Amino acid sequence: MGLPESLLERVQAAYPHMTNSEKLIAEHLTKFPEDFALSSARKIADAVGLSEASVTRFAYALGFAGFAELREHLQKELLRSRNQGFKDLLEQGYRDRTGAVPHPYDFLRADMQLLERTVAKLSVDAFEQAVEAVLRAKSITVAGHRRARGLAVILAITLNNILANTRLASVYAGELADEIQRLGPDELLIAFGFARYVRETVLLVAHAARKGVPTVVITDSPLSPVARAARIVLTVETHHETPQLSYVAALSVANALASTVALRAWETTEQKAAVSEALFEETDTFWTPA
Repeated sequence: MGLPESLLERVQAAYPHMTNSEKLIAEHLTKFPEDFALSSARKIADAVGLSEASVTRFAYALGFAGFAELREHLQKELLRSRNQGFKDLLEQGYRDRTGAVPHPYDFLRADMQLLERTVAKLSVDAFEQAVEAVLRAKSITVAGHRRARGLAVILAITLNNILANTRLASVYAGELADEIQRLGPDELLIAFGFARYVRETVLLVAHAARKGVPTVVITDSPLSPVARAARIVLTVETHHETPQLSYVAALSVANALASTVALRAWETTEQKAAVSEALFEETDTFWTPA
């Protein structure tokens, strides 16, 4: 995601009057806005080979009281620009489109790029922590609302097939308090949350964290409101270069999580699978050829 327009305008207006050092920091901000929003002044200074004082002076040059105010403003603007409605995305996609409607292969290639970008940014340490959290949990609740619901359903079914201890959080109106009450410290909450962030998901993660419940979130930004309270954050890419949303990377990470758990707990998985298959046969769950 690029630099939000309001901040980009500030940078462009101030750029001609900046020192060479400040221009280096401005270019770093423009190229890596999310990294900038998550970094300390010291880390940014090291990245561009300048002093921490230069980063502070850069904030002054943009009209901020200091680096902290600049970073806070950037975080809010990044969230605001990401949190677009479906109508806004459709309109932007129509305005930006040139020529014919893209070929289906173009969308598939764009999804492949999302996967490559997710591979580049996904924390292996965070992923390993998520696997261990799943294996330790007495029971697991998987939550996802609106666009994230399908992902939550798939992961909940898959983990329950593997471990027989996973349920899907309710999305019925008025049941958020019940879901919060069900969660205990020996359980695990896995939540999917993407822009636009659904209030119920944000509240569920926040309340779970307050109760000491381990939380894993799969989200589109470490700045997202669901990431703030979570213990473990798995960040995936959801935005194509054009204004299109895709959750293929989120599904891939969820699949990787479930597959890794299955391999780590192979004996348990095999036993649960045998029980499940016997029940499927007894209840005639699946179609079989005559």
